Amino acid sequence: MANTFPLIDVNKKIEIKPGKIFINRTYKYLSPSLKLYGEEFITKMRMLYCLGVGIQDYGFNKTPDSRKFENKIYYLMDVNGEYAFGKYSSIEKNKIDFFRVISWLRGQEYYVTDYPFDSGKNGNQHMIVLKLPMDLIHKFLTGSYTEMYDNPTIEKIIPKTTKILRDEVLNPIFAVLTKNPDYLPTYVEQLNNDYHTSLNAEDVKHHTQFDIPPLPKNEIFRW
Repeated sequence: MANTFPLIDVNKKIEIKPGKIFINRTYKYLSPSLKLYGEEFITKMRMLYCLGVGIQDYGFNKTPDSRKFENKIYYLMDVNGEYAFGKYSSIEKNKIDFFRVISWLRGQEYYVTDYPFDSGKNGNQHMIVLKLPMDLIHKFLTGSYTEMYDNPTIEKIIPKTTKILRDEVLNPIFAVLTKNPDYLPTYVEQLNNDYHTSLNAEDVKHHTQFDIPPLPKNEIFRW
């Protein structure tokens, strides 16, 4: 059986906590596509400390026109860097690294904008907005996960397995994007756990996807 990846609680908004990334469907199914921008991009982004990703920021985009869903992804970063055991380490170095990466990103064709997320209260949080490398947003919003990528692209951006302790198990993100039949028991288990049902495989055989569509609360900053 695959590693269990619980469905997001229907009442849970994006939570921002130092040292911890908020896992949502944007993170699982959209963010891997940015690997297509190449190794230099990947290396640069690994220098930063992400708190969460989303498809909009209603605290920044406040008009109906600006709140349209476009082929963009929002990365919330912690400028102070790594946070562990109740404190930051190497803040000055991390700030230098952050602004070096920002300077580099501003010269890339997929860069959209960046801005302080909440400078009045948390001056260490900064948003970076980038274009997605493919036209993905509509299929993502409708929960058409198996239609987002073709097989060659999936092979480039999503590993089939992931390591849990010493065991290699089916990667749940890969499983959803490919509707891998081995993931069916896990999907049924997730539905039963999260919605307090007693479904079996026969009950969900008509489902076209192995995950529910994204919920706006989970995917939009400052909903």
